[in-house]
Amino acid sequence: LEDQRDGAVLQYSIDGGTNWEAIGDISGAGINWYNRGALVGNPGTQPIGQYGWTGIQAAWKTARFNLDMIPESERSEVIFRVAFGSNSDN
Repeated sequence: LEDQRDGAVLQYSIDGGTNWEAIGDISGAGINWYNRGALVGNPGTQPIGQYGWTGIQAAWKTARFNLDMIPESERSEVIFRVAFGSNSDN
């Protein structure tokens, strides 16, 4: 991943993949959760913020985030994806 342009974001859906929501944001919540905002590649086609993990870290990290934002009544329907985004640069 290019350091400042490309990235990846973890998303969830509770409607079979029709709509996707990013898990967390760049605010600092969670453990090692996202390391850059304003990504030109816009991973997951985010409406605002364009945050995610980038290649700026030199080593693997363990990341954790509480999933309480997923409605309890919908948790049996949840699916996850890692969405990558890249701009047109090589």
